[in-house]
Amino acid sequence: MSSKKSKPGPSEVEKDFAAKVIETMEALQILRDAVARVRKGKWYHLAVLSGQMRSLLIDKSGNAERRLFYVAEKLNMPLRVFCMLGVDDPTFPLQEKPLFWISGFPISADRQLPAQMELSFDELLDQPFVLYKGVKYTARTVIEWFANKAGGSHYASSLPRQFAEMLTFKIGDLSPLRQLLVQFAEATLFTGLKLLRAAVQQELHVVIAVPERPTQEVYLLDAAYPASPMRLSLMLDQRGTPMVRLVGLDGSWITLIANKLVTWECPHHLHLSISVTDDLHTRAELHLDGDSLGWAELDAPLFLTPEWSAFDIVHNKSTDGPPQDFSFGLAELVLVGAQHSASDRANMLLYEEGKRTDPTLKLVLYGPNSFARSAPGERNLKMEGTVRHMSVNEILPKPS
Repeated sequence: MSSKKSKPGPSEVEKDFAAKVIETMEALQILRDAVARVRKGKWYHLAVLSGQMRSLLIDKSGNAERRLFYVAEKLNMPLRVFCMLGVDDPTFPLQEKPLFWISGFPISADRQLPAQMELSFDELLDQPFVLYKGVKYTARTVIEWFANKAGGSHYASSLPRQFAEMLTFKIGDLSPLRQLLVQFAEATLFTGLKLLRAAVQQELHVVIAVPERPTQEVYLLDAAYPASPMRLSLMLDQRGTPMVRLVGLDGSWITLIANKLVTWECPHHLHLSISVTDDLHTRAELHLDGDSLGWAELDAPLFLTPEWSAFDIVHNKSTDGPPQDFSFGLAELVLVGAQHSASDRANMLLYEEGKRTDPTLKLVLYGPNSFARSAPGERNLKMEGTVRHMSVNEILPKPS
């Protein structure tokens, strides 16, 4: 009696964190587009919507992971959501429950009503939001029905009878069950947006003095993440105009060039802001002494972590280039997360304005072909070449 050995499958490797972050960002963009189309009456996009919901929130079978939970856990950022009580609401006034009842609206990423409960997303998935013929159904069940039976991930040859019956109930053009799914999707989308904002948004403040205009493109600051495309570069072009280059985890990029010429007869405060918009676009804005130098936007999330301790950071040259024949004075370099109030941001601008206008301002002057480097995991800068501590009056000539 002989037996056949099965052939080994193709070699597979575990996806790294970068690949999973990129997949999560793509799934959120697909979910965003599907929600927008459903809201415009294109109900067939519910299939796409429910499939992405399952992959982001529910999949645990085989090697599948719940992508949104995975990324949130790795970034140590809890996923929270708000909703009203479901169909187990003890204050419901009638002893006999309705034949068909959906409760829990509104479901949102931020509190909209005082009575809303705050839950983890896992708790939300297990809330009974639907009652039909005396049986309660959770959010998880509703998502799986749409994904597994109605084309989100599979086209089943049959439907659970109760699911098919509930789909026939309609208020206007959209059934309450479909409306519930859309609210789950919108809450997922905005929770993912909050996660991206907490992980990505940042503001860079730099106070510098430039004694001589450069003759070619030069780097003031360059920060590159090892074994990754992630990179932030602050530069001046050959006219002394500030420039910013941002590269995300997936290689997507933004280049921002100031929309006006800058004269360097005095120290200046450069302020770079990186934010994620409500529609998952990435926006970079550059300011000089509080005035706008312009902005650029990428129509997708650009994942560039603000955890600079893991970056290779260099002042007065690029991370992968030779020393440059350029000199500038650095008085202040501050990187902060962008989760601050308007008053906090205003106070930060006032603080930096006070710094740059201080007549006794002290700076670190990088001479030509000198630079400083902070390797990944290191806090201290190592200086190379002629680097001196000087006052602003020693670096910039006094106006005649």
